Amino acid sequence: MSAASVVRWLAVVAVSVALSYPLALLGLPGPTLFAGLVVGLLAALFGRFELDVPSRVGHAAFAVVGVVIGQTVTLEVVKAVAADGLAVAAALVATLVLSVAAGFGLSKVAGVDRPTGAFGMIAGGAAGVVVVSEEAGADATLVAVMQYLRVLIVVFSIPLVTGLAGVGAGGGGGDWPPVAAGGLSVEGVLFCVVVAGVGAGVAALVRLQSGSLLGPMLLAAAVAVVWPGLVRPTPLPLQDVAFLVVGLQIGLRFSLARLRGAARALPAILVAILVVMVGCAAIGLGMAWWTGRPFFDCYLATTPGGLNAVLAAAIQGDADVAYVTSVQVLRLFVMLLAAPVLGWWIKRRA
Repeated sequence: MSAASVVRWLAVVAVSVALSYPLALLGLPGPTLFAGLVVGLLAALFGRFELDVPSRVGHAAFAVVGVVIGQTVTLEVVKAVAADGLAVAAALVATLVLSVAAGFGLSKVAGVDRPTGAFGMIAGGAAGVVVVSEEAGADATLVAVMQYLRVLIVVFSIPLVTGLAGVGAGGGGGDWPPVAAGGLSVEGVLFCVVVAGVGAGVAALVRLQSGSLLGPMLLAAAVAVVWPGLVRPTPLPLQDVAFLVVGLQIGLRFSLARLRGAARALPAILVAILVVMVGCAAIGLGMAWWTGRPFFDCYLATTPGGLNAVLAAAIQGDADVAYVTSVQVLRLFVMLLAAPVLGWWIKRRA
């Protein structure tokens, strides 16, 4: 790598890190990923140079993201949704069907190809969906734009809905950290590296699609459920680096042609996002009727994305935080596992 390339990489990373701080203060989920996406996009469009994240670095980042996601599926999460298992399963299936239907509708109206439309509308797990979408034949850059546009809209809509619902609408549940995180520790780094390496290696042996993400995710989840005492929180700085790499990898692949295409499709994308949001609210209403739980709890549990904002609203609104977060985490996990199958099904239909 030339000295000029090193200077450019340092500049891009420094600006991305600086941008991530205000985004974190705004409560945006995955601020480093979003910052990397924006800075990479601007560098690709207006920079007089070309940068690309090396393939090995990208796969290593995917593996770390997989470990982070997998650690959220704990025994407590399984227990929290077990009592309403059938209702939760029905809600997850309905959400996936709604997402695919909205994506297919978007492809017809806006001229977006079906894989991109479907993955762009999948509710939950924006970072993981973006990673998986590329191997499924979708335009990962446009998928990222749609996913994070939906997250932004959801994040800004939740406080309004919470205010309309009123404090004390739910059953109370206390704090429930949804994502394992911690300070920089040797144990945390070693756990992440070992699980990421073994999970990605096994996934490669069995030729699992999107294995660099899904392999570590499945292994981390298995360890978290079967042997929770072995789990060590993934250090937050390591998470930030991984999400930053994913964001830069996506943003740096942008082009003026893709930007024009996204701009032309923006009205249809916004309508599709609103359809998914209203549909998820209706699914929450059905879950409330089925389980007898407060509608506010079920609404937050089925909201399409913005996990940090959902957690804050659940705490402020005195909802059942454990239940809300558990359903959200389980949906994230299920959506990521279903994504490769969805991509295969769309390709087969085409």
